[in-house]
Amino acid sequence: MSASALPTANDRGAGTRQPRRDVAIPRRRTAGYLGLLLCVLLAAPGCDSHRPELANAVQAVASAEGAALDRAVNGLLTQGAATLPFIEAGLHRSAASERFNLIVALRRLGLSESVPLLGQVASFDRDLRVAREAWETLSVWSAEKTLRGHAARTALRKVDEQRGTLFE
Repeated sequence: MSASALPTANDRGAGTRQPRRDVAIPRRRTAGYLGLLLCVLLAAPGCDSHRPELANAVQAVASAEGAALDRAVNGLLTQGAATLPFIEAGLHRSAASERFNLIVALRRLGLSESVPLLGQVASFDRDLRVAREAWETLSVWSAEKTLRGHAARTALRKVDEQRGTLFE
């Protein structure tokens, strides 16, 4: 390229800048990557749907009574947080006695990740026995000086806002 072919300030206009056309600018594919990331994140909650043994174990807890309930809950303890999506699904579609058993299982699991779920049940469950069990679980956990205790205290404040002091 010769010196006379270079644009001058008068050719481009004062204060405006035009992009160089002689340099190839690679296309960015961020939109494609963001779309892929969004698909992966939206599909993530359903990732455990291929684990029917967990769904069966949660159903066994929900329908068990007495000593069978203890054995079924002990079976869930080894699975930990992987059982939470199945327990939540069971809480949405089970009868009151089964929901009560699932709250007992959440208490025995003792996971801080279950605090929001317990708060929702304590606030909105139609059956007062189930709601009270969730509230009592949060009350026990709220006495702890841990992250779970802090989360439980926050959840109890929200329950009180929703239901009042119904359980005290």
